[in-house]
Amino acid sequence: MSHFKHKFQAGRRLIIVGDLHGDLPTLNKLLKQISYCEDSDLLVSVGDLVDRGPASIETFNFFFGHENRVAIMGNHEDMLLHALENPNSIGNWIANGGSWATNCDNETLADLYSKAHEMPVAIELETDLGETIGIVHAQVPCGFKTWYEFKTMAEAYVGARQRAMWEREYAKRNIAPVIPDIDLIVCGHSVTPQHKLVGNHLFIDTGSVFADDTNNFKLTAMILDPNTALDKMRIVSCRQ
Repeated sequence: MSHFKHKFQAGRRLIIVGDLHGDLPTLNKLLKQISYCEDSDLLVSVGDLVDRGPASIETFNFFFGHENRVAIMGNHEDMLLHALENPNSIGNWIANGGSWATNCDNETLADLYSKAHEMPVAIELETDLGETIGIVHAQVPCGFKTWYEFKTMAEAYVGARQRAMWEREYAKRNIAPVIPDIDLIVCGHSVTPQHKLVGNHLFIDTGSVFADDTNNFKLTAMILDPNTALDKMRIVSCRQ
Protein backbone atom coordinates (compact mmCIF):
# COMPACT_ATOMS: atom_id res chain seq x y z
CA MET A 1 0.00 0.00 0.00
CA SER A 2 1.43 3.36 -0.97
CA HIS A 3 -0.91 5.65 0.95
CA PHE A 4 -3.55 5.65 3.63
CA LYS A 5 -5.47 8.18 5.62
CA HIS A 6 -5.75 7.96 9.39
CA LYS A 7 -7.77 10.37 11.50
CA PHE A 8 -6.52 10.20 15.05
CA GLN A 9 -9.15 10.39 17.76
CA ALA A 10 -10.02 13.56 19.60
CA GLY A 11 -8.01 13.99 22.76
CA ARG A 12 -4.93 12.16 21.50
CA ARG A 13 -1.43 13.55 21.27
CA LEU A 14 0.46 13.15 18.00
CA ILE A 15 4.22 12.48 18.09
CA ILE A 16 6.20 12.31 14.84
CA VAL A 17 9.84 11.24 15.20
CA GLY A 18 12.74 11.70 12.80
CA ASP A 19 14.97 9.02 11.27
CA LEU A 20 15.98 6.44 13.89
CA HIS A 21 18.42 4.15 12.06
CA GLY A 22 18.43 1.44 14.69
CA ASP A 23 18.85 3.84 17.60
CA LEU A 24 16.12 2.51 19.88
CA PRO A 25 17.88 3.63 23.08
CA THR A 26 17.70 7.30 22.08
CA LEU A 27 14.06 6.90 21.03
CA ASN A 28 13.26 5.41 24.44
CA LYS A 29 15.10 8.29 26.10
CA LEU A 30 13.08 10.85 24.14
CA LEU A 31 9.79 9.06 24.86
CA LYS A 32 10.57 9.08 28.56
CA GLN A 33 11.44 12.79 28.34
CA ILE A 34 8.00 13.61 26.90
CA SER A 35 6.08 11.19 29.16
CA TYR A 36 4.95 9.06 26.22
CA CYS A 37 1.82 6.98 26.83
CA GLU A 38 1.51 4.04 24.44
CA ASP A 39 -2.20 3.64 25.19
CA SER A 40 -3.22 7.16 24.18
CA ASP A 41 -0.48 8.83 22.11
CA LEU A 42 -0.18 8.25 18.36
CA LEU A 43 3.50 7.71 17.52
CA VAL A 44 4.57 8.02 13.88
CA SER A 45 8.01 7.46 12.36
CA VAL A 46 9.05 9.26 9.17
CA GLY A 47 10.91 6.09 8.11
CA ASP A 48 14.49 4.78 8.11
CA LEU A 49 13.99 2.58 11.15
CA VAL A 50 16.97 0.42 10.23
CA ASP A 51 20.71 0.52 9.39
CA ARG A 52 23.75 2.19 10.98
CA GLY A 53 22.61 2.05 14.62
CA PRO A 54 22.97 -0.69 17.24
CA ALA A 55 19.43 -2.12 17.23
CA SER A 56 17.90 -2.26 13.76
CA ILE A 57 15.63 -5.26 14.35
CA GLU A 58 14.41 -4.03 17.73
CA THR A 59 13.73 -0.51 16.39
CA PHE A 60 11.90 -1.92 13.38
CA ASN A 61 9.72 -4.28 15.41
CA PHE A 62 8.88 -1.56 17.94
CA PHE A 63 6.59 0.02 15.33
CA PHE A 64 4.71 -3.17 14.45
CA GLY A 65 1.96 -4.95 16.34
CA HIS A 66 0.73 -1.87 18.20
CA GLU A 67 -2.28 0.08 16.96
CA ASN A 68 -0.92 3.42 18.17
CA ARG A 69 2.43 3.17 16.38
CA VAL A 70 3.01 3.45 12.65
CA ALA A 71 6.03 3.96 10.40
CA ILE A 72 6.21 5.01 6.80
CA MET A 73 8.74 3.51 4.40
CA GLY A 74 12.11 5.23 4.18
CA ASN A 75 14.80 4.73 1.59
CA HIS A 76 16.60 2.30 3.92
CA GLU A 77 13.51 0.08 4.10
CA ASP A 78 13.41 0.41 0.31
CA MET A 79 17.03 -0.82 0.15
CA LEU A 80 16.13 -3.71 2.47
CA LEU A 81 13.33 -4.78 0.15
CA HIS A 82 15.47 -4.52 -2.98
CA ALA A 83 18.36 -6.44 -1.38
CA LEU A 84 16.11 -9.29 -0.28
CA GLU A 85 14.43 -9.40 -3.68
CA ASN A 86 17.65 -9.11 -5.71
CA PRO A 87 20.96 -10.42 -4.38
CA ASN A 88 22.81 -8.02 -6.71
CA SER A 89 21.54 -5.16 -4.49
CA ILE A 90 22.91 -6.54 -1.23
CA GLY A 91 26.31 -4.84 -1.61
CA ASN A 92 24.70 -1.41 -1.88
CA TRP A 93 22.59 -2.05 1.21
CA ILE A 94 25.54 -3.27 3.26
CA ALA A 95 27.58 -0.25 2.18
CA ASN A 96 24.80 1.99 3.52
CA GLY A 97 24.53 0.43 6.96
CA GLY A 98 22.84 -2.90 6.30
CA SER A 99 25.68 -5.14 7.51
CA TRP A 100 23.63 -6.10 10.61
CA ALA A 101 21.44 -8.24 8.34
CA THR A 102 24.32 -10.62 7.58
CA ASN A 103 23.87 -11.99 11.11
CA CYS A 104 20.14 -12.66 10.66
CA ASP A 105 18.66 -16.07 9.87
CA ASN A 106 16.31 -16.56 6.94
CA GLU A 107 13.21 -16.57 9.14
CA THR A 108 14.08 -13.16 10.61
CA LEU A 109 14.80 -11.69 7.18
CA ALA A 110 11.53 -13.06 5.83
CA ASP A 111 9.65 -11.45 8.71
CA LEU A 112 11.36 -8.10 8.12
CA TYR A 113 10.62 -8.30 4.40
CA SER A 114 6.95 -9.06 4.99
CA LYS A 115 6.51 -6.14 7.37
CA ALA A 116 8.53 -3.67 5.26
CA HIS A 117 6.53 -4.59 2.18
CA GLU A 118 3.35 -3.38 3.89
CA MET A 119 4.73 -0.02 5.02
CA PRO A 120 2.99 2.95 3.39
CA VAL A 121 4.99 5.54 1.47
CA ALA A 122 2.77 8.37 2.72
CA ILE A 123 0.34 9.00 5.53
CA GLU A 124 -2.29 11.70 5.84
CA LEU A 125 -3.59 12.71 9.26
CA GLU A 126 -6.47 14.98 10.15
CA THR A 127 -6.16 16.80 13.45
CA ASP A 128 -8.85 17.53 16.02
CA LEU A 129 -9.22 21.01 14.49
CA GLY A 130 -9.54 19.72 10.92
CA GLU A 131 -6.04 20.63 9.74
CA THR A 132 -4.22 18.08 7.62
CA ILE A 133 -0.70 16.69 7.98
CA GLY A 134 1.06 14.67 5.31
CA ILE A 135 4.04 12.49 6.20
CA VAL A 136 6.53 11.25 3.60
CA HIS A 137 10.11 10.16 4.12
CA ALA A 138 11.96 12.54 1.79
CA GLN A 139 9.56 15.09 0.30
CA VAL A 140 6.65 15.48 -2.06
CA PRO A 141 8.52 14.91 -5.33
CA CYS A 142 9.45 17.98 -7.32
CA GLY A 143 6.89 18.90 -9.94
CA PHE A 144 3.80 17.79 -8.05
CA LYS A 145 1.71 20.89 -7.47
CA THR A 146 -0.83 19.41 -5.02
CA TRP A 147 -0.97 16.72 -2.34
CA TYR A 148 -3.87 15.14 -4.22
CA GLU A 149 -1.77 14.86 -7.37
CA PHE A 150 1.04 13.25 -5.39
CA LYS A 151 -1.33 10.77 -3.71
CA THR A 152 -2.88 9.79 -7.02
CA MET A 153 0.46 9.27 -8.74
CA ALA A 154 1.97 7.44 -5.75
CA GLU A 155 -0.89 4.95 -5.82
CA ALA A 156 -0.36 4.27 -9.50
CA TYR A 157 3.37 4.57 -10.22
CA VAL A 158 6.38 3.09 -8.47
CA GLY A 159 8.51 5.98 -9.75
CA ALA A 160 6.48 8.49 -7.73
CA ARG A 161 6.85 6.34 -4.63
CA GLN A 162 10.60 6.01 -5.14
CA ARG A 163 11.04 9.74 -5.53
CA ALA A 164 9.09 10.37 -2.30
CA MET A 165 11.65 8.24 -0.46
CA TRP A 166 14.84 9.49 -2.12
CA GLU A 167 14.65 13.12 -3.32
CA ARG A 168 16.51 15.87 -1.43
CA GLU A 169 15.98 18.98 -3.52
CA TYR A 170 13.83 21.03 -1.16
CA ALA A 171 15.99 20.45 1.91
CA LYS A 172 19.19 20.90 -0.07
CA ARG A 173 18.15 24.15 -1.74
CA ASN A 174 16.15 25.51 1.23
CA ILE A 175 13.36 26.52 -1.09
CA ALA A 176 10.12 24.73 -1.87
CA PRO A 177 6.64 25.60 -3.04
CA VAL A 178 3.79 25.60 -0.55
CA ILE A 179 1.62 22.60 -1.39
CA PRO A 180 -1.80 24.24 -1.22
CA ASP A 181 -4.18 21.40 -0.31
CA ILE A 182 -2.41 20.21 2.83
CA ASP A 183 -1.38 22.25 5.86
CA LEU A 184 1.93 20.63 6.79
CA ILE A 185 4.21 17.91 5.34
CA VAL A 186 6.60 16.27 7.81
CA CYS A 187 9.73 14.62 6.40
CA GLY A 188 13.06 13.09 7.37
CA HIS A 189 15.81 11.75 5.07
CA SER A 190 17.91 14.91 4.65
CA VAL A 191 20.08 15.42 7.73
CA THR A 192 20.01 18.96 9.07
CA PRO A 193 21.54 20.20 12.37
CA GLN A 194 18.19 21.72 13.36
CA HIS A 195 14.66 21.05 12.19
CA LYS A 196 13.64 23.43 9.44
CA LEU A 197 10.50 24.53 7.64
CA VAL A 198 10.87 24.90 3.86
CA GLY A 199 7.63 25.95 2.19
CA ASN A 200 5.24 23.77 4.18
CA HIS A 201 7.71 20.86 4.38
CA LEU A 202 9.01 20.36 7.94
CA PHE A 203 12.32 18.43 7.95
CA ILE A 204 13.05 16.69 11.27
CA ASP A 205 15.97 14.33 10.58
CA THR A 206 18.61 15.90 12.81
CA GLY A 207 21.11 13.07 12.51
CA SER A 208 20.69 11.23 15.82
CA VAL A 209 22.64 8.15 14.70
CA PHE A 210 25.66 10.33 13.86
CA ALA A 211 25.76 12.11 17.23
CA ASP A 212 29.10 12.29 19.06
CA ASP A 213 31.15 14.78 21.05
CA THR A 214 32.13 16.72 17.93
CA ASN A 215 28.63 17.70 16.78
CA ASN A 216 25.14 18.61 17.91
CA PHE A 217 23.21 15.91 16.09
CA LYS A 218 20.17 14.62 17.97
CA LEU A 219 16.79 12.92 17.66
CA THR A 220 13.95 15.33 16.98
CA ALA A 221 10.20 14.94 17.30
CA MET A 222 7.27 17.13 16.36
CA ILE A 223 4.46 17.05 18.94
CA LEU A 224 0.90 18.21 18.48
CA ASP A 225 -1.18 18.27 21.64
CA PRO A 226 -4.93 17.55 21.57
CA ASN A 227 -7.19 20.31 20.25
CA THR A 228 -4.18 22.37 19.24
CA ALA A 229 -3.55 24.25 16.00
CA LEU A 230 -0.49 23.37 13.93
CA ASP A 231 1.04 26.79 14.51
CA LYS A 232 1.24 25.78 18.20
CA MET A 233 3.04 22.47 17.59
CA ARG A 234 6.12 21.76 19.69
CA ILE A 235 9.55 20.53 18.63
CA VAL A 236 11.56 18.50 21.14
CA SER A 237 14.99 16.90 20.84
CA CYS A 238 17.13 14.36 22.67
CA ARG A 239 20.77 13.31 22.33
CA GLN A 240 22.22 9.85 22.76
